[in-house]
Amino acid sequence: MSFIFDEKSNNINEVYVYFKYWLRQILEKSKIPYLYSRYGVFKQNISKARYILFTYFIITMLGSIFLYQGFSQNPNAKISFFESVFTAASAFSDTGLVLKPTYSSWNMVGQAIIAILILVGGLGYFTLKMFFISWIFKLNSNINQRELVSIERGAKEVGKTTRVIVVSIFTMFVFMIISSIILTLYFYYVAPSSTYSRKSYTFDSPIRDWKKSIRYGIFHSITALNNAGFDIISDKSILPYNQNYSLQIIFIILFIVGGIGYPTVYDIVQNLYIKLFRKNEPIIWSLFTKVSVLFYFLVTIFSIALVFIFETTSKSASSIWNNKENGSNFDKSMAIIFNTLSTRSAGFSSVDLYNLTPGSLLIFSIAMFIGASPSSTGGGIRTTTFAIILLGIAAKLSNKPSLRMFKRKIESSTVSMSYLVFTLSMTIVLANTFILLTSHRLFDGTQEREYDLSHIIFEVTSSFGTTGLSTGLTHLLNTFSLVSLSLLMFIGQLGISSTILSWKNKRKKPWLYDYVETDISIG
Repeated sequence: MSFIFDEKSNNINEVYVYFKYWLRQILEKSKIPYLYSRYGVFKQNISKARYILFTYFIITMLGSIFLYQGFSQNPNAKISFFESVFTAASAFSDTGLVLKPTYSSWNMVGQAIIAILILVGGLGYFTLKMFFISWIFKLNSNINQRELVSIERGAKEVGKTTRVIVVSIFTMFVFMIISSIILTLYFYYVAPSSTYSRKSYTFDSPIRDWKKSIRYGIFHSITALNNAGFDIISDKSILPYNQNYSLQIIFIILFIVGGIGYPTVYDIVQNLYIKLFRKNEPIIWSLFTKVSVLFYFLVTIFSIALVFIFETTSKSASSIWNNKENGSNFDKSMAIIFNTLSTRSAGFSSVDLYNLTPGSLLIFSIAMFIGASPSSTGGGIRTTTFAIILLGIAAKLSNKPSLRMFKRKIESSTVSMSYLVFTLSMTIVLANTFILLTSHRLFDGTQEREYDLSHIIFEVTSSFGTTGLSTGLTHLLNTFSLVSLSLLMFIGQLGISSTILSWKNKRKKPWLYDYVETDISIG
């Protein structure tokens, strides 16, 4: 018997040796080793932030190619390659702006591709890569991988990155699985309820249909948690469910979990563990958690209050409060609360946002410009940046020597970077607004609705904040305007500070001499 096993072992070794020789011959004759070596040189010669942007571009283009194929589209959808590129860019950046309805243009395969792009873009490609390396395969990540994740998620402390990522991503997946099950059961058993007439939207109901309900449950769990704003419910977002408040509460919980940032999720999980199992240890909240959570909800509360004022005092018959299609005062109040919360990079809408008053459109635009917290699935300048700018101005006005938060002094370099982020963000948003104003398709006099500057600013800030809320303007824009919005989505997703970092020189050039210091008057 041993002779037989030895003979088999020798045969296996011979096959293995032959296979290695055969593979080496193929590789030597092909250009794969050369291309791989060139890729290694390319990777070494560019900054990590540029490498992230390059990777994002490759993933988006791959997604575009898959979405353009016939196996991803519904029959008679007639989707161009540019529409596929825009959809892939919107999905990977977790924005939610679309040129054609997701529910009717893409089949199950196309919707699955969009969901994967949302998941990878929302949680972060390098973040997911580190999670699988560290938790699934139990391997240690190197400093290069941790730096990539820190830049991708906008984190400060590289040393704690692995632990924060593993705990946060695991928590996100737990929320995703649980919410998928809850939403599947909800879509199967609960009938949609809307104040709008059936003529206001086209809708494919999942009620009593397990196949659709499972698809709806998984897809919307991914999009809500990643603050993406994509839906496969109707051509008017979740308008068919605008009276299903339990569904909206589920979405709100997912918005918040995805929008408060990985370090905050890590803090909550860690302190909950201490509370339950290590009661003698003190519960400590990081400065990041305190600032990001406080300003996340402060921006939300002030936005809701101001929108209530603008809508209830409006004399326009088509406003949210005066429009009879929006139901009772309770229905209108819930619509204002949900849609304002949706500006925190979420992107779902339960009413026709075109009917918002100019004041409400401005408040929504400001909220989307601020965006969610750093190291989250949302975009914008981020809540911590807004907090530093606001408190920094207050510190200057009160003649304080430095900016302090929760008995901590903020580094001057962080304060300077916050002002730079705000200034560049405003510049980019204004530049994109100007580009959209030149869109000939928008002002050719053939559109059913009239759009003004407030609607254009709304669309631009929606892209920058990776929110995806729209007043119906997106499909009317020309190609150049749509390209500018696509670029804005990626800037909003990666963050201005990382975008600035991607274009700075790797080597610092020291000054060999300096000039005499002087002063100049300012406004």
